[in-house]
Amino acid sequence: MLRTPLIVAMVIACSSAMAIGPNQIKRTLDPALSPDGSTLAFIWQGDLFTVPAQGGEARRLTINSANESFPIWTKDGKSIVFASNRFGSNDLFVMDADGPDLRRINFESSDEYPTAVSADGMIYGYTNAWGRLDLFRVSINGGDLVRITGGPLEMEYYADVSPDGKTVIYNTAGSAGHWRKPGHRGANTGEIWKAQATAPLTGM
Repeated sequence: MLRTPLIVAMVIACSSAMAIGPNQIKRTLDPALSPDGSTLAFIWQGDLFTVPAQGGEARRLTINSANESFPIWTKDGKSIVFASNRFGSNDLFVMDADGPDLRRINFESSDEYPTAVSADGMIYGYTNAWGRLDLFRVSINGGDLVRITGGPLEMEYYADVSPDGKTVIYNTAGSAGHWRKPGHRGANTGEIWKAQATAPLTGM
């Protein structure tokens, strides 16, 4: 006799989990604005959400016990690439910006983090697959990671690509993920480099 009320309660709970009001979400991570500026993707409590840039109701795109991170929009605004550790290490995934068609892009045992997507669908990011942090690129349709940096001592991270896909801007030296005081100088201070988007990068 309790089965029908229980099913109804579960449906209501799932429906309410998909959309969350503007005053219920605090301390979000990894905000990423869509190319047209209309929608903000972000991470909250390990899941991927979107919300109108002007504010409003947030929509949950993933519901998973793992942690998603680093959402990046494709140039046409139709898809979002992100990292997720749902299979152990952080792998790359892509899904439609409105939720469906989730696909896993790579299957490495290392950690990969996307930081840019070119107009022709090439994902740029950084990984520890080869020891220290190096930049990679891989097609949004899947395939092997292509290593594009390989300094024996340096760490490269936070790559971005120019609109024409010919130039890559990235950080080297220092370490990823650490905030520093304005004007700080020292051995752990990151640098900004520019290079031609070849494999490996050239013209630094």
